[in-house]
Amino acid sequence: MDFLLIKPMVKAVCDSLDHRTIFPQFNAHLEIGVLDEALQVVYQSRGVYVPKRDTLILPIPNTSSERLAEYLYPADVAGHGGAVPAGPYHVCRV
Repeated sequence: MDFLLIKPMVKAVCDSLDHRTIFPQFNAHLEIGVLDEALQVVYQSRGVYVPKRDTLILPIPNTSSERLAEYLYPADVAGHGGAVPAGPYHVCRV
């Protein structure tokens, strides 16, 4: 597959994440509270407040590269009307 065909789509999604603190919504070790202008994130009884405008809560269990990639692909397809170049695509699980 020619990466140049999907690069603009991937870049648009990555740009939407750039300069943001990303929190995983489905992480059993984090408690995320949404306040008026901030998020309160608690891990092992220690909390931090982060401005909402600087954060994103993503529907993933953790922020590993694998989970971010799984998030990026559907976001990329939805944001571009499903206009992803035809495969074949091969999935490699490690």
